[in-house]
Amino acid sequence: MDENESGRTSEGEAAERHDVAAGQHDQRGGEPAEEAPRDPREEPLPMAATESATVFISYRAGVDYAIAAAVKRLVEASLEPAPEVFISGESLRPSAIGYKPQIQRAVQRAKAFVGLITPASKAREWIFFEAGAAWGRNQLYAPLLVEAGTEDLSSTIADYQATNASDKPAVERLLKSVAEATGGILKPWFAQRYAAFERALAAAKQTAEQDPDAGGDDVDSHAAALRKIVSDLSAGDKDSADKRLSSFESSDAPPSLKQEARVAKIVIGTKRTTADSLQALEHLDPETRGSAVCQYFMGLCERIPTHAIRHYRTCIAAGDSRWSRASYEALASALYRVGDVAAALTVIHEGLCASSRELRSNCALLYARTTTTVDPIVTMLFFAYAEGMNGSSAALERAVNLAIEREWLAVAVHYAREHANTKDGSTLQLGRALHVNNLRSQAYLAYKRAADAGINVAKVNLALLLTQGPNHAGALEILETHAGRFNVAHPDLPYKVRADCEQALNRETQESDRLAETGGEVAGMLASTAADGLSSLRRPRPLDAFFMDGRRKIAVTATGPHEYSCTTNGFSAVARCPEPEFPFWILEETPAAAPGSPPATLLGGAAAIAEKPYVRTVLAQDDSGALRGFRYDFSTAGARPTVVAWQPCARPEVA
Repeated sequence: MDENESGRTSEGEAAERHDVAAGQHDQRGGEPAEEAPRDPREEPLPMAATESATVFISYRAGVDYAIAAAVKRLVEASLEPAPEVFISGESLRPSAIGYKPQIQRAVQRAKAFVGLITPASKAREWIFFEAGAAWGRNQLYAPLLVEAGTEDLSSTIADYQATNASDKPAVERLLKSVAEATGGILKPWFAQRYAAFERALAAAKQTAEQDPDAGGDDVDSHAAALRKIVSDLSAGDKDSADKRLSSFESSDAPPSLKQEARVAKIVIGTKRTTADSLQALEHLDPETRGSAVCQYFMGLCERIPTHAIRHYRTCIAAGDSRWSRASYEALASALYRVGDVAAALTVIHEGLCASSRELRSNCALLYARTTTTVDPIVTMLFFAYAEGMNGSSAALERAVNLAIEREWLAVAVHYAREHANTKDGSTLQLGRALHVNNLRSQAYLAYKRAADAGINVAKVNLALLLTQGPNHAGALEILETHAGRFNVAHPDLPYKVRADCEQALNRETQESDRLAETGGEVAGMLASTAADGLSSLRRPRPLDAFFMDGRRKIAVTATGPHEYSCTTNGFSAVARCPEPEFPFWILEETPAAAPGSPPATLLGGAAAIAEKPYVRTVLAQDDSGALRGFRYDFSTAGARPTVVAWQPCARPEVA
């Protein structure tokens, strides 16, 4: 629907209505009139708001839309002047500049970030993007808890001061902080506005309980069910897709969706060979045969790669749909199989720039899985990006494996914890991550939970762990399961042993929490840097320029294909792009200080830091042309990431 369609109200008019209401209050000397209730799903979200957004609200798209809209109205109505408020997620409407640039512009302009934490969003790592962006820019980031507690905060944002939406004084303090960050003030009569906010939250909760599929892009539960069938097919789980399809056929889905299901049934729900299925699809009527769903399944059944590629391209050309999105991954894989790597990367680029979070996540995973020539840090960037898009357990598992392989200690623990909390995850990976950190008691407990869940390899890991030295968790388990008296010469000995074991286990717990917290910060910076870099895929800029790091000017000049020299004050570094098609640079520092000067590097650390094997400075170029990223010593569990921000500046004058 056109955002200018008659009957829809603009954001500016909505803000003006709030201002008029405040003016009437001043004239009457009484309390402002209560706002008429509005359907939050009818609240307009024009793209013009992204041009000057100063408050960025992140939320779980679809299920939390009504709550996010209520927070948006509360912020706009309570602050003077009313700030522009941007709501992230898939509820964005189409516009000429596309989906991702809107998000990037809003993040860059935001002076305050409010992260909506609900039961639906608490385990989702997309909050890395907003939290990482706020942290990197030294801006306000405020988690707002709705039907959630502080224990639901991930380690990434646990250090931030969270606000419970049911605590009116706390919400008022939060809005005062937002007002300070945006250069405004909090209007009087907050109690009335908060009462309207409470009613909106109650209405959203009631709607969610009555219709779990209501809200945002998931209003049509049948379309959501069909998307799950596509996801199962993309993951190669044909049995699960068949079960979902059988259930879908007996539902009250619209005829158009049932037609798609009938086409899918030709391939999924029969005992036909792929050749017979392809022949059956080819004998459908011309209109059905030319549809996106039919072209997708024809590509799936086609054994000749070039023919399959043609079908997938036809499916994508049919328009944005659940089937064309699935075709991106299938097409890229088919192009890789025939050796056309350049064309495959082009398809992945298009998928990474798409509006679908799931497609962007899957394309990032596909790239990381099929390309082995890139720097491991860049591979981890793609895992972080994929996991941040939709909480992918596959991305988390691969991230844990890579971190363990490279001995990136803190990152391994963080991603392993997140993986254990996913639907398809287990504590086996957590046990491995704790094991490489020499936290043997914590690893024992994780392996034990995995073994109890039926993962046999966890039993082997348990046995191996017990051969490597003392294990306080195992000893404590023996004492805790004992029934009756201890027949020992010294009656207090069992209790002393138990106390020692509990203290040792507590120390490991604290160390594990510390590692996960540090790893969470690194994961946030990885996700934020990946988002910055991927945002400039369509318009990559050459790096030849002068930048300012806040203290000095840095000259960046080309020295070879996909290689740049960064120099300032006698210090230099080489920025290499490990994969030319993607805008990520790994900065390799080569200190060359003048005699007598203190050891330093381009980024201001000790000279010896360049000699460590896993110190990496990762840079990405955002839409404004700035170089952003972070530096981190992956080999040190307790290290903290350092933000890198170089703004473009004018060429220095030459005498």
